[in-house]
Amino acid sequence: MKPPLQKGIVMKENTTEQISNTEKSVSSSKSFREIKETSKKKIDLKYLREKDREPVKGMFKYYELPGGMLEFSLKLHDGDPVVKYSLLDGEVYTLPLGAAKHLNKNMWYPIHEHRVEENGKSSQIIGKKVRRAGFHHLEFVDIEDLSPNGYPEIEVVSMAKM
Repeated sequence: MKPPLQKGIVMKENTTEQISNTEKSVSSSKSFREIKETSKKKIDLKYLREKDREPVKGMFKYYELPGGMLEFSLKLHDGDPVVKYSLLDGEVYTLPLGAAKHLNKNMWYPIHEHRVEENGKSSQIIGKKVRRAGFHHLEFVDIEDLSPNGYPEIEVVSMAKM
């Protein structure tokens, strides 16, 4: 049973031309979806695991307790053993890249702030991130060029206008 027609609406029978246009649009949309799915990158876990195991040489800085020692345990991937690290501030170490990334990205704590919006609604935000520790890569810096505080000595020279 067909629904009743409203004024001004003309119903047309489906012709083969209309059906073929519909099939073309469906088939083209399928190919777009397939292209979209294949363009997504699949994460290669073996590659990431091997990359995180590459050794990097750098200096450990303990901002929270200068001159102190930081001990932590780390397991980066499933199947990896838990490794315990003990690092002294200002010392040069060769660590796996994954451990160096952990020290640089995850060793911080937030200081929260309250923000009051125009409508009077209060919300809590992270106002500042305070770094606890860091690992400075020494690929481009020689150990002999470091100052006693652990940073490269930089001389600022100003240029006079001619």
